[in-house]
Order: sequence, then structure tokens, then C-alpha cells
Amino acid sequence: MTRIFFIISFLFVTANLQGFNESILDSLAKKLHTADGVFMELAIKQNQLGDEWVDTASIEILNENQFLFISNEQIIKVDIDTIFTFNNVENNVVVDRYYREDFSMFKLLAGNFEHVIVKNVKRGIKLLKLDFIIEEIEAEGSIWITKRKYLPEKITIIDVDTSIEITIESFEVLPVRNNYNAYNLNGWEIIDLRE
Repeated sequence: MTRIFFIISFLFVTANLQGFNESILDSLAKKLHTADGVFMELAIKQNQLGDEWVDTASIEILNENQFLFISNEQIIKVDIDTIFTFNNVENNVVVDRYYREDFSMFKLLAGNFEHVIVKNVKRGIKLLKLDFIIEEIEAEGSIWITKRKYLPEKITIIDVDTSIEITIESFEVLPVRNNYNAYNLNGWEIIDLRE
């Protein structure tokens, strides 16, 4: 009888914790999916097989399926099921299919948490830290979120070969005059990889 009580108690606590985790991610997703859109400035550190890359970037999120990532090296625009990678040096744009059902860092930044399995929540004075795994890519990571406004502060992802740390430097409503529509195919050499 004691074992059954313990198992039922454990399942009840786990179910409540899972609901709490989902409500945190839901609150964060709502902040990222406003009717007016979101603009974030980012600081990125990536280490892949010992090679370190550091950059600043910005991301404009119109909605869950339309966003623009601008870094010093490239501009990536996602429009529902198409991804455009603009290369300013080569003056070309690679057009390919964007598979919305697959995990990508862009989906995580745009507030799509369907592939995220929360393993632990740590509460600090000002921040919540959600430790998670993404089974699809065999990675683990953390998201730091402000407790008061549920805004993202930092994201880390680590897998066998790569570690990525993204710090959100600023978070604001997307300006009316944003860059999303400015990046189109006019004036670029087009490399279309869609079949």
C-alpha cells in the first residue's frame, strides 16, 4: 500500500511540475508571438570541434512561421516553408525548403518549443532556469527567463560537437519599419535548391 501511495504521489507531483513547465514555455511563447512582432538583439558564442565563433545578430519575429535572422556573415529569412539564405559577399541567395516539423535553433528563438522536453526548473531571485533536452538532435540546454515578465535572457545548447550560447541583449516590439520585407529576391543571384 505504501508503494502505491508513493507512486501515485510521485505521478501527481510530476504531472503538476510538467504543467508548470508547460505554462512557463507557454508564457514565453506568448511574449514571442505578439500581434506586433518581436525584435531581439543577440550575442552569440559557438564552439564547434574547437573552433570558436563569436558574433552579434538580430532576429525579427513576425510570427511562428515568419522571421528574419541578421548576422555579420549572413541573413536568413524564413517564410512558412521556404528558407532564404542571403550572402552579401557573393551577392547570392540560396532558396531551399524549410521543414517546419524538424528542430532548428531558429524555431527555438522564434518561440516554438514543441521539441523541447523540460527536465528541471530552478528558481532564482530574478530568473527561472529551465534545463531541457531535445531528443531529435541529442542535445541538452537551458533557457533563462525573467520571472517578472517571462522574457528570455539566455539560451544554451550543447551536443556532442557543438556548444552555443545566445544572450538576448535587447527585447522589444518589432518596429513598423522592419527589414523582413526588404529581403526579397530582387537584385540577387538566385540558387534554388527546392525540388
